[in-house]
Amino acid sequence: MERAPGPKPPDAGYPMLSEVYRLTERGMRLRDKGLDRLTDAPSLAIAGTEAYSPSSPWVLLEDGRLARL
Repeated sequence: MERAPGPKPPDAGYPMLSEVYRLTERGMRLRDKGLDRLTDAPSLAIAGTEAYSPSSPWVLLEDGRLARL
């Protein structure tokens, strides 16, 4: 993801317009095709464990359950 200044400065009272974001080419590929390897994305702390961590390979399934690889 890339970030750039938005149309309004941060102190102008428009916090949602002070910065704009867009996906990078890599981000679009991940969004469209998913992960090739577990290390393609950062790990994510969830309920006392880490999802997508290579040292403890738990993943979040499409139905919302955590599963160990």
